[in-house]
Amino acid sequence: MKRIICCIFAAILLVSLAGCSGNGNIVGTWEQEMEVSILGEDVESATSAPALCRFTFREDGTGLQEHILQDESYPDAAREFTWQLEGNSLTLEYEENHTEVFSVVLEKTSLKLENRRGSYDLVKAE
Repeated sequence: MKRIICCIFAAILLVSLAGCSGNGNIVGTWEQEMEVSILGEDVESATSAPALCRFTFREDGTGLQEHILQDESYPDAAREFTWQLEGNSLTLEYEENHTEVFSVVLEKTSLKLENRRGSYDLVKAE
């Protein structure tokens, strides 16, 4: 009887430790406040504006990257993508045949994405 109880407690301990691993789950919405450069035909000179960068990772392997300009003087930007996370490498494939690969540091409420073009320090949105 003692062996059975010990085995049950050991199994519960293993399951609870696996559930608390540092890898976590990337599914959800992640955000970062930042300054973005504004360029384009209707812009007289390069300027910047405060924005909210938002990545939404859906369970089906699709997602959305948004840059929401907080002063509403320019239109927001959004791009759909598919994603794949393997170990600490995240691949985003955008509709226009553009692929970005990021190294990932994922913790409970923070997500750091980094590649040769730059990095994002995102926090889990509520």
